[in-house]
Amino acid sequence: MIRNYLFLAIGLATFCLPTVLLAQSLDQAYSSISGFTEPYRSIEVAAAEMGTISHVEVEEGQTIESGTILARLNEDVHEASVGMAKEKLDARGRLHSAQAEMKLQYERNQKLVGLFQRGNASQIEVDRAHAQLEVAAASVEAVEDDFRIASFEYKRALAQLELRRLRSPIDGVVTRIHKDPGEFVSPSDPVVVSVVQLDPLKAIFSVPQARARELASGRELELEMGRDRAVALGVVEFVSPTTDAQSGTCRVTIRIDNSDSRWQSGDVCVLPSPEPSGADVRSADLDSSKDNPDFRLVTSAKDTN
Repeated sequence: MIRNYLFLAIGLATFCLPTVLLAQSLDQAYSSISGFTEPYRSIEVAAAEMGTISHVEVEEGQTIESGTILARLNEDVHEASVGMAKEKLDARGRLHSAQAEMKLQYERNQKLVGLFQRGNASQIEVDRAHAQLEVAAASVEAVEDDFRIASFEYKRALAQLELRRLRSPIDGVVTRIHKDPGEFVSPSDPVVVSVVQLDPLKAIFSVPQARARELASGRELELEMGRDRAVALGVVEFVSPTTDAQSGTCRVTIRIDNSDSRWQSGDVCVLPSPEPSGADVRSADLDSSKDNPDFRLVTSAKDTN
């Protein structure tokens, strides 16, 4: 008799405990999740070379476009190098001289060939004139090669000059200027300007694993924004394939359109709770019961009886 009551008590505990745990699990998985918006990108624009800041072209809070010059390092030496390379590229005197010499040797060679055909010139004179013509042609080719090299040197000088200019890689807003004109930029401290992209914004949530499985990249979700809980449309951009072992959550990144600048970075953002379907509850209940070791113990005891 006592044995039967004992099995009955174990059976009740076995079936009640998974139900309580399931309720707690569902409450966590399908409750609303709070977070905050943040810039889609936050970039610390750094100088590629050492040098002294000569100009800062922007101000904090200024809206900028991609490619905008933010600051300049001292460019005096590099501007001189660009000027020299440009003059070298534009200098055509050697080319004109070589072309004139080749033309002269060509005409001389043609005259000697005519004289040779009439018997008034020797074969040695014709051969010498032909060789001189080939030398003149090679001189023209060498000058042209020098010009091709000069064009690359000019491009290199422009590239080196461009390294002295810090440009924004994104459309965004300047949030901080780290250095003023006259300050030195070193390899250990190269950051000059901070820029953030506020269109779009992003929100990162720690979503319970059960709920994260229902999300996929590209899925549209309605979010509640700010204190007034205004509705904004977000797009799932990333669902982490790994789960944090301690919290049982996955990191989910949602992109929020902010083309009208309605939302600010740092606004409260809430991922509303969806209602789980009855089928999901029954399936989860059954899986929880089957996976419970007490359930298997009671079942085994009943089969033994």
